[in-house]
Amino acid sequence: MMKHKSDNLTIDIFDDLPPKPIVVTGGLPCRAKIAHVMSDALKIRDRYRVVASINRLLGRKVKLSHFNNFTSESRSDSIPPLDVAIAFDLAAGSSALGKFYARKIAAKMVFGKEALDAKLGHLERIRDEATKEIKWLKRVIGELQAITKAYDMSQQAAKAQLEQSGRPLVTDEFDYVVDKNLVKAIGSFYEENHAVILIISEENFPQELEVWAHFHGRILNWYPAEPAVLAVSVADDLLERLVEKTRGNVRRICTNLETIQGESLGMGWKIVDLATWKNRRSTLAKRQGRDDG
Repeated sequence: MMKHKSDNLTIDIFDDLPPKPIVVTGGLPCRAKIAHVMSDALKIRDRYRVVASINRLLGRKVKLSHFNNFTSESRSDSIPPLDVAIAFDLAAGSSALGKFYARKIAAKMVFGKEALDAKLGHLERIRDEATKEIKWLKRVIGELQAITKAYDMSQQAAKAQLEQSGRPLVTDEFDYVVDKNLVKAIGSFYEENHAVILIISEENFPQELEVWAHFHGRILNWYPAEPAVLAVSVADDLLERLVEKTRGNVRRICTNLETIQGESLGMGWKIVDLATWKNRRSTLAKRQGRDDG
């Protein structure tokens, strides 16, 4: 479990958490409680002096009888106006009504050093959160720089290889490049290296690439794939032998069929069986290694 650092600056303001704010219909009648709060604040104070101070602060006269009604729990029709409530807290040297109001809206009043401590704790929390975000951003920036460096190195290596070999760059399944919106990257590679790029893709690829007009216009020739034809018939006995030697490996079977077709076309064979194949020099490639067929 993660240990939390103690915070001596802000803990005091959470010792007595206020209740949730009142939101239900009819949940706020508190006339009697206001009178009770005012009465408690006057227990050690001279009521007459408090009223005199209120009148001086307001610049108008509040009758003592009216003030007595404010502090009487039985007078449900007498509620002190907001300016009188503020003047009462100042005159009584307390914050009774202010704290009472704050708790009704799920808040808490703090004063003096406690307020400064709360502000300091808030700023330190912002600082800690900002420090975490700064560290995260630095890590992301570092990763991006590493990716950029690796990309630049790969670009340089690819350019050097293409220039030295003089061979074209073959990009198979180019429809994936289109789907992933990477066409501009290939175009930029061409602009930087001026290498011959051979693109292989699906039948409808030329039409799909028309959206990228700048790239589409740079393609020199289009060569559609030729349809498959049966150039050489392979007899069942040779096919069985092929499956046996490759242990059913599909890729090996395809590779050997290509070998059989190439040699048969060279020999002028239209049909090739096991007996015919036994008389040639090429062998069938097994799953691992080769044998004499």
